[in-house]
Amino acid sequence: MSAKRRPGATQLARAVEAPPGDPTGAPDAVAILYGCEEPPPFPEGNVFPIEWRTETPKLWDLYDKSRDPGWAPNRLPWETLKPEDFTLDQRYALAYWFALLSVFDSSGPAVFARAMIHTCETHAEDPLRKCFFSITRDEVNHEEVCQRAIQTLTPGGPLDYEPESDLGRLARNNVKWYFHNGCRYWEGFKNGVHKFPLPILFSAFLMGEVASSKRPPATPGSGFSTSRNGATIGDPRSSSSKACSLRTASHSRTFRRSASTGRPSDSTRKTSSRSSDPREPAETVD
Repeated sequence: MSAKRRPGATQLARAVEAPPGDPTGAPDAVAILYGCEEPPPFPEGNVFPIEWRTETPKLWDLYDKSRDPGWAPNRLPWETLKPEDFTLDQRYALAYWFALLSVFDSSGPAVFARAMIHTCETHAEDPLRKCFFSITRDEVNHEEVCQRAIQTLTPGGPLDYEPESDLGRLARNNVKWYFHNGCRYWEGFKNGVHKFPLPILFSAFLMGEVASSKRPPATPGSGFSTSRNGATIGDPRSSSSKACSLRTASHSRTFRRSASTGRPSDSTRKTSSRSSDPREPAETVD
């Protein structure tokens, strides 16, 4: 049985019907719109309809100034950051400092991106949405600086590496606690976006950024950070940052020697008792 032949082009052309009316004439808008209906109301919490409303011209000025940040992480001289120029614990100290910064700098892109989406869904004025976009882009740069510094000094860091000294293990444990608290902060922010005005949310966020950047960076051989009382590794579990801390006089020769071994010398070691709560630090070295 032969297959049914398909109609050829000539047969198809003969079956074509001309459209009603004059196809060469101008379209009649009234005729086209006759009988049309309005679409249903736009749902809340949706980025549509698109609109570009401006209520605060000053925000446009800020956004225009942010278009070219004038720098990029990949153009910094990273080849001059050589791990071999530092002792093992100095590398851990520097990586720890950038891990502390990364609590906010590396969560910043997600935070401001979430805010940008929220301003789109709530149809905030256009320059405000664009400002949140520019901050998101800037935070990605900050995150990349933390990333490059940490992974140059401690490949696999901040967590996926095995420290080779007591000081390094203490640093990594502290970073884990910072990230634990970061998880709590993210959940609070994520759930608060739809509950609180953006100024309230971002006042708290920027205060956190200021707090995380308050301490100056470490000086060579003096520990993870500096203070009037010496070098400290603050415990992220303690609001006073007194527990689980390593303190020495700023110019102590003893600590300069111990920094290379990762252990305090006998002359500076003092153990204090702590509760059995696993969330509490087990030892303080003063």
